[in-house]
Amino acid sequence: MSFERKGRFRRKIALIGVVIIAVIVVGVALWQAFPRSPAVADWTLVLVGPYSDNMTRASFESGLNCQAANHGVTWTDSNNNVWFGMPLWYLIGWIDDKGDANRMEFNGTLAEQGYTVKVITGQEYSESFNSSTIARNDNIILADRLNGVPLPDTGQYWPLRLVGSGLSSDEMLGNVVEIQMIVPEN
Repeated sequence: MSFERKGRFRRKIALIGVVIIAVIVVGVALWQAFPRSPAVADWTLVLVGPYSDNMTRASFESGLNCQAANHGVTWTDSNNNVWFGMPLWYLIGWIDDKGDANRMEFNGTLAEQGYTVKVITGQEYSESFNSSTIARNDNIILADRLNGVPLPDTGQYWPLRLVGSGLSSDEMLGNVVEIQMIVPEN
């Protein structure tokens, strides 16, 4: 190989090396510039009532994304934080009776007869509500997202937080893990 050919070959190799380094630098810069969604830990919400169930995060999110009924609602707190979740009454509708095709259909007749809904945290704090307070009330929400992102699994609110304009600040619980529907015996 002549000296001239070797020089051209070396320049081509050097140019390819510069292009590879530039692609790597741009790729790293783009990777750092765009935030990635953190992995969301799984959780299970225990639902206890006439018909009990363990609702997974995937089932909860599936309900939020239901196009047939508007299960997902938002509430903005006094600090302009936007909470997103499902009204508590929808979850009671999941366990208040068997229902036919639509298990989440809320039993309004049973709510009129009266029962207590107890929301329990992982620290065993709880708040109780009369069925008349939660019946078809979209202002008492079990939220799994804050400002568009899932609640962090290291925070005080994870996995779910009870929020909404239908609650006092003392009634807003974080770390909700269980909901009980307590029907009085006749």
